[in-house]
Amino acid sequence: RVLLVRQRRAFNKLRACGWTTGRVAASVAHWQRQAEAAALQGWRGYADRVRLKRRALTRFVLASQVRALGIWRVHAAESALMAAAVSALRNREARAAYNSWLWWLEARKASAEKMRAAIAAMVGVKMRAALNSWCAEKERTAPLRRGA
Repeated sequence: RVLLVRQRRAFNKLRACGWTTGRVAASVAHWQRQAEAAALQGWRGYADRVRLKRRALTRFVLASQVRALGIWRVHAAESALMAAAVSALRNREARAAYNSWLWWLEARKASAEKMRAAIAAMVGVKMRAALNSWCAEKERTAPLRRGA
């Protein structure tokens, strides 16, 4: 393994002081893990910055799309109003004919109701006459029944 010059010197001093190779190997592994941890932390920082940039870009794009959609909705509503106005100008005769047909239909319905009422009055003439005479007789004899 290739070690940095400072690390090699430090290990040589540690050996001279009587450290065992196991402790030296553990120390080397620790320093190597420190370098790996530093590299991982650097990568994490880079990944976080990239994620934040992507999020900002996505929000910007979405905001632009939302603005464009709002403008499109306004334009579509204005277009629909204009189409309705043009349609009203083009179909005046058809609309007048439809309105007159509706008026005729309502008048026919009203006259049919009057006819139905008149026919119903004619059909029950005998029954109504009987009921009226019964009510009149009841009214005439009511004072006699109360006094008894």
